[in-house]
Amino acid sequence: MTEAVVEYMNNEPKLVADLPNHLGHTGFANFYPKSVWIDSYVAWGMFSSIYATDSKDDSLIAKATKHPKQFAEFLKNDNGLYSHTYIDLLKSTYPKDLYWGRGNGLVLCCLPIMLENMLDIGNIKLFQELAEAILPYQRDDYYFNTVLNKESYRESSATLFIASGLMQGVREGYLSDEYIKPSVNAFEAVVDDLLLQGEKIYLQEVSDLTYPTIVLPYTFRFGKYSGYKNVRKENNSSYGLAALFLAAIQYKKLRENR
Repeated sequence: MTEAVVEYMNNEPKLVADLPNHLGHTGFANFYPKSVWIDSYVAWGMFSSIYATDSKDDSLIAKATKHPKQFAEFLKNDNGLYSHTYIDLLKSTYPKDLYWGRGNGLVLCCLPIMLENMLDIGNIKLFQELAEAILPYQRDDYYFNTVLNKESYRESSATLFIASGLMQGVREGYLSDEYIKPSVNAFEAVVDDLLLQGEKIYLQEVSDLTYPTIVLPYTFRFGKYSGYKNVRKENNSSYGLAALFLAAIQYKKLRENR
């Protein structure tokens, strides 16, 4: 399976720079414009850095080091936050002035993991800029919303990915100690809200698949930004569990280190 992913990364036609059309050859790709998505940061960015280092693939290491800068070139805004997609047909980001919490959390979580494998001053700067930009959106209950800058519900996976990135950033020395309290508070807030039923544990308030729907306008039927704020929440979604495990690892390491 890993070899198939590497084959895809090396040979799939690129849309812009070294980045592919996010939807690849799926059926949905026939209905959505060719685009780069922030979701690709995990596979295209984090995966490539880990695999390149483990396999000592110099060519892929060189590519992986450039990936954060390429995502930033097409998705990063002047305020330091990242848009969900870059639509090639429009030659711009979409949707405008909307910053998806889980997507920005993925970048914040992935960047220090990538830096473990290939330290790059430019990528450290990108990480620090995003950390500074995202922190003001933390809620009074220490969560982050599914859409950072719009009225929307609080969301566990976004909160945990952000907490993971900030905790690792502090531990690795990329961020100052001022980030300890908000990141630890975020992680502990979500853990405190775990639902215990008998022998089962549930991570709550994780948003389901979130698409930057372009076929229907955001004002359609449910009001503005319905493609985000009306996405249903579920328990123990893979998005949320991955975020919980990554954040728990960083929480444990930070406590041991400090």
